[in-house]
Amino acid sequence: RPIEWEGRVLSVGAPGIFSEEPTVLRQSAAVISEAKEEGADIIVSACNLSHSILDIYQGKASRATGIITNIPVIHLTELLSFAFGNHNTRFAQLRTRIAVIGD
Repeated sequence: RPIEWEGRVLSVGAPGIFSEEPTVLRQSAAVISEAKEEGADIIVSACNLSHSILDIYQGKASRATGIITNIPVIHLTELLSFAFGNHNTRFAQLRTRIAVIGD
């Protein structure tokens, strides 16, 4: 079931990843942590930039903040594709996606 949490509309600061990395890592860890506290099993993002930060930098955010951030993060279009029956294993290229749609 979809859950709503306050941080679902917060920016993770993706444009600043190269100039303000510590801030972006804190913001993304906070968003993930709040989602998990509210009972999320997966995060689905409609924003390409946010999806990239929440997925690719998840481990780094955890190490930088001490917050456990392990949760699958996928893009909305990937969820739709999967829902329509496209179970292509090529989706499972990033670590967090394997738990969602791996073989």
